[in-house]
Amino acid sequence: MGSLQTCLAMDQENHEYTLTTPDGPRVLPGVTSLLKNAGIGPRYYNNSTAAADFGTVGHEIVRLYLSDDLDEYDPEFEPWMSGIRRFKSECRPGSFVLETLVHSMRFGYAGTLDFLGEITPPRGRRDTYLIDWKFWAQATGEALGAAELQTAAYSIAALELGLTRRAPYRAVVHFYQGGYRLYTLNDPAAKSVWLSVINIETWKAQKGLK
Repeated sequence: MGSLQTCLAMDQENHEYTLTTPDGPRVLPGVTSLLKNAGIGPRYYNNSTAAADFGTVGHEIVRLYLSDDLDEYDPEFEPWMSGIRRFKSECRPGSFVLETLVHSMRFGYAGTLDFLGEITPPRGRRDTYLIDWKFWAQATGEALGAAELQTAAYSIAALELGLTRRAPYRAVVHFYQGGYRLYTLNDPAAKSVWLSVINIETWKAQKGLK
């Protein structure tokens, strides 16, 4: 895999990314913000603050656990830890990068991919996967449809940056109380639909549309 990028920074509050270039800083919209603006997955992207905070904590715990750096965590999170432990023992992740800022200069966006590396999925063979961690209450079709586009966007950026030599398999790992489930995302139209989202936003910006 390629080296991690150090010229991209994220503003957590505004969910904007700033790319440092020889011509100066360039602000890039985030993947989830672009999907929200496009009206894709509105309920998924308008969770309560409490749900968003819980997801943030969950992502950090997964990152620390897979990196073998997790020491202590809130005991109330224990019901979800069983799923995280099962994922690690069953899927045996390796040669991975976690919580990595990525961007596409070609298409003008940025985002944070959760996991890119090798796993052995349940009833599958070992291969390279790009995974988004989710702590949804329910894995609805609407949420998975939005995740198709989200992971397609990260896959395009990861290829452009050289983090992977070929398009990885894309998936969501949904952690819930007592377990986890891996959803493979394989809609071949996801890439073209994501690029349509980019084209619409570009058109709106050029024409002064809101």
